[in-house]
This record gives sequence, structure tokens and C-alpha cells, in this order.
Amino acid sequence: MFRNSSKTAVGRLDIVDLIAATKFSQDELEEMYEEFIMENPGGNFDISRFKEQFRAANLPLKNVDLFATEIFRVFDMNRDNKIDFREHLIARSVISRGNAQEKLRWLFCIFDRDENGLLSALEVLGAAKVVCNMAISIGSFPEDPDAEEWTEKFFRRLKKDRMADDISLDDFVLVAKNDPLITMLLSFSSKLYV
Repeated sequence: MFRNSSKTAVGRLDIVDLIAATKFSQDELEEMYEEFIMENPGGNFDISRFKEQFRAANLPLKNVDLFATEIFRVFDMNRDNKIDFREHLIARSVISRGNAQEKLRWLFCIFDRDENGLLSALEVLGAAKVVCNMAISIGSFPEDPDAEEWTEKFFRRLKKDRMADDISLDDFVLVAKNDPLITMLLSFSSKLYV
């Protein structure tokens, strides 16, 4: 049950907000809140704890910490270097119950490191390194993907000059929805919360 007396409690208005912002019922929210507070008595967790959770999950990744850091950055919406219940729940909702468009928007946010709403070639290449590393670790492709080649191909599919153009969210979604590496990443991410 949601408690209204503690500083980490979720009040009645917060419940309404969380139901609107996520795809969870009130019963699910209450159950997840109790679990979250049991695991995080302070009402939040930091990057160290987040990395521990990823390592404990035995994900088939060469660099689990890098992947966890990128995911943490997106979960931490208010940039206080902690993930509170609301942030955790919204991310969990997108990952586990979001439709393809919502997941691609979420992924775009992971890639958009400077948060300017556009992806530069450098941001796409950085993301490609993480995605290719994951694909190699999982071994889900006949040959190991190359981050440089993938980035070049991504820009070419949009008929954009890698050295001069940035990629908007709409352009990203247009290409990413049919990209096998992106599909693999989204499928893998969906398994983080079952």
C-alpha cells in the first residue's frame, strides 16, 4: 500500500500521475512500490547500485558497465544522479509495455547524449559501438557488425551526409524501425523487465 507519511512515499496525486504516465494499474503500482522501497529504503538508487543489478543479471555483454551507464543516463530524467520510483517506473513501462514507437523514442534519447533533439554522427557512432558490442556479445548475427560501417549505412539510408547532417527523431524512427541491430537491442531491452 502507498504510504503518505514518509518522504519517499507516493501520494494520491502521484498515483494518478503514475497511472497516466505508465501502462500499469494501481494494484501493479502498489506492488512495485513496495518492492522498490524494500530494495531501496532511501527511495532511490545511484549508478553504482544500477551497475550491480546489471552485473548480477549475468547479461551476455562484454561491457555491462557501459550499457548500464547509458541506460542509467536516460532513466535519470531529472539529472540528480539517482533514480527514484517515478523515473524507474516510467522507464520500466516503456521497456516492458511500450509500443515500437515509444521504444524507438526511448532509444533515441539514449543515443542523444547532448540532449539537443538531434543525433550527430559522433552520437550515432557512440551508440553504434554499444549496440555492435552487444550484438557481438550475444552472438546473434552471422558476422560481427562494425560500428563505423553501421553508422555510415544509417546515414546513407537517410540520404544524409555524415559529416554535415544531424538526424532528427522522425528520421531516426524511419530507419531504426527496420534495422536488425536496433530490433535486436529493443528485443534484448524488453527482457530487462519481465
